[in-house]
Amino acid sequence: MNWVEKGLEWIAAEELKMKLKEEKVQVYVDKNELPGRVLFSLQQWNPSILFLLKKLQTIEHLFAYVGKITLNHSLLPSPSSSSSSLKDSINKNDNNNDNNNDPRDDSEVQVKETEVEKQILNEQKEEKDQNEERKRINSKDKKRKRTKQERKEHSKQIRIEATPEQRSLGLDQLESAASLFKEDDWENAMKIWKTFAQVTKGIKNLELLGSPIFRITAKSAGNHVFNSIELGQRLADSVVKRCPSWRPSAKQFELEISAYLRFDVLHLGFSVTDTSVSLSQVDPKRNLGVTALKPAIAYTMLHMAKIEPGEIVVDPMAGCGTIPQLGSSNFPLAIYFAGDVSDIAVEKSQQNQMEMDTKSAQNKTWNAPCQVVKWNGKRLPFASDSVDVIATDMPFGKRIGSKEGNVELYPAILREFNRVLKPTTGRAVILTQESRLIFNQASTDSWKLNRYFTINQGGLDVFLFLLFKHKNE
Repeated sequence: MNWVEKGLEWIAAEELKMKLKEEKVQVYVDKNELPGRVLFSLQQWNPSILFLLKKLQTIEHLFAYVGKITLNHSLLPSPSSSSSSLKDSINKNDNNNDNNNDPRDDSEVQVKETEVEKQILNEQKEEKDQNEERKRINSKDKKRKRTKQERKEHSKQIRIEATPEQRSLGLDQLESAASLFKEDDWENAMKIWKTFAQVTKGIKNLELLGSPIFRITAKSAGNHVFNSIELGQRLADSVVKRCPSWRPSAKQFELEISAYLRFDVLHLGFSVTDTSVSLSQVDPKRNLGVTALKPAIAYTMLHMAKIEPGEIVVDPMAGCGTIPQLGSSNFPLAIYFAGDVSDIAVEKSQQNQMEMDTKSAQNKTWNAPCQVVKWNGKRLPFASDSVDVIATDMPFGKRIGSKEGNVELYPAILREFNRVLKPTTGRAVILTQESRLIFNQASTDSWKLNRYFTINQGGLDVFLFLLFKHKNE
């Protein structure tokens, strides 16, 4: 069993099945039990499969999965009644946030009006809706900040309540954790790592392969009697107890062991990648924008669009151009256009595209042409019903723009997207944190919502939407 770490679980699972279709692969995805991770098993392992896996675009890191064990003494004790009351208050605030629906006045008296009167009323209603949306966003932001602080105080309060005996039990159990994994599972994971070390790292010495210098990378979810630093340190001690010839080192290491403790279940894996696989698909020295998009997410957006040969693909808010650059290299039979309202962003995107074209010519590979221009996303230079795919990362209202500004921006942008896309087959893949604004537009007659899911980008929970343009009446 192998472990893939990725915030885009479902797309990563799809790509795994597609790339390894001849290898009889079984893929396991559980966003609740293993958020950000995909497990897959193969009936047979060989070095050629490693090269296949390293070409995956949606993957961050690959791990040879050792297995999982339960640590009964790792969780914090049940909170006191005061803590429970605080938790109930937090949950109540969350529910209020979720149920804070936008108040709309649907009780206008319907009368016969002229076209001019209708237009005036529509403009007034739209302005009223935007004002209400601004108020709702401001209120939700304040509640979110207050709730986040309450969660911190709640967690701190519970941790203080852990007794020395409880901490001692949890830490002692960590020191014996490595010995709890099955011998066969441990050896199978080591076999895969040794293949990676020989092929990628060039380690041929059998003694070094059998006694590697290792580092523990530990993450956790839930409230525990120890912190993540203690988790990593005690797990490293437990590995040395199991394998006395192994040596821990935080800086210079040959084997990276990834540990993920979700509540009381500990997952362990041996890394078979040095760096993010998806980052290897782009130039690491490329010019980045204010909000540079992860290559794995950019490729995922293109994958969702299911780009066909000859189609016109547009990124109206391209930034440094990650989406069109990955598209031109991975889906080279389409035609790409990229633009941005910012002169700096357009310049960076043009430079990145030129460098990619130069590299492609040197390597004698083919990339689709991509034209990069300056434009306003509200007035795209395309005829109506002429574009096949729009894939773009829209402003979240944090580093670029504002939450209030997005209330007016999103409807205008979505109307322009709808104008230029082809009826029925025209589709837009949108990355945004402003999910409510997209849902509002998707509920109109202009769009059909095909698919959406949440991912994590830079610590933020964001949405990926796939919208299809409705057929013109």
